[in-house]
Amino acid sequence: MITPEILKQNGFTVIMPTNHKGWYWTEKNGVFLSFDIKTGTISTCHIPNKESGTGFRIHDGGEISVHEIPLIKVPNWWRGEIPKLYSSVQEFIESQKWCKPYIL
Repeated sequence: MITPEILKQNGFTVIMPTNHKGWYWTEKNGVFLSFDIKTGTISTCHIPNKESGTGFRIHDGGEISVHEIPLIKVPNWWRGEIPKLYSSVQEFIESQKWCKPYIL
């Protein structure tokens, strides 16, 4: 399982919501990903919009290593416009006020 500690060891910035239902992480390329503890799924995160929502599921659960996770903006099946990404960790945190996230 991908843990916040493993992500940090691999150079990612890890963002923890206070509801502890998962976590978010990012590199410097502006791609934010989320992990859901209950389902084990991994999804992209972007600024919400009517066409593509808040992100795309890119892993349906099960074992995966940190090196196998695609750091993508959108999955290859997406045919719409590329959603606007968060410009910084701070912008992402401010957009998630409902779960009061903090940098681990």
